[in-house]
Amino acid sequence: MNRKQKQELKYFLRKEIARLEDAESQSSEIPFGMDINDARMLQAYRIAQAALQAKPSDGLVRAVRFYELVKRENPPAETGAWKDAVDWVLKEACQVVNTGIKGDLAQPASKL
Repeated sequence: MNRKQKQELKYFLRKEIARLEDAESQSSEIPFGMDINDARMLQAYRIAQAALQAKPSDGLVRAVRFYELVKRENPPAETGAWKDAVDWVLKEACQVVNTGIKGDLAQPASKL
């Protein structure tokens, strides 16, 4: 996702959250309250907005930089650098989403 698409998505989410929060605040005036689908969408939009604003972990950033360095230098496969780079990125990414590499539960990520 490029920067422009990310900005457009953030704008859309802010607009939709505002619309749904307005409907939520007026739900006391509506006999049956807020529509369940709108309530679920509001929750999903809030989660998506938080995910867009979350910063990647420091370990993941360093792992991706190492992978990019290996990709640029393109060492022979025998050195094991490619495997190390890919393994490190996978390990860090799995820690961010709180999952082990083979589906095992890992220790909770300290920060997202």
